[in-house]
Amino acid sequence: QSAWVGTRIFAKAAATLGPDLTRARLKDVLEHNTWDSGMGVTMSWPAGDHNKEPYSFNREFIYQWVTAADGGWDLKRIKPDPTYSG
Repeated sequence: QSAWVGTRIFAKAAATLGPDLTRARLKDVLEHNTWDSGMGVTMSWPAGDHNKEPYSFNREFIYQWVTAADGGWDLKRIKPDPTYSG
């Protein structure tokens, strides 16, 4: 689902920029608009501080199975974004 939402938002943002699609312009258009996910959630990324709410909720984490303290299994959240200081 997240891949579908990401692709949908990217397509909308890219369409607003037209043929002059650059990383800086894409980032700017994503930061200054809200985006309908198509699943009932509106996505937004505040300009400047990407650790500020609601950006921190617009993040997908990867989980890894690890051994728990009791010998069973647990999940460890991996933060794929190296700029996230959470």
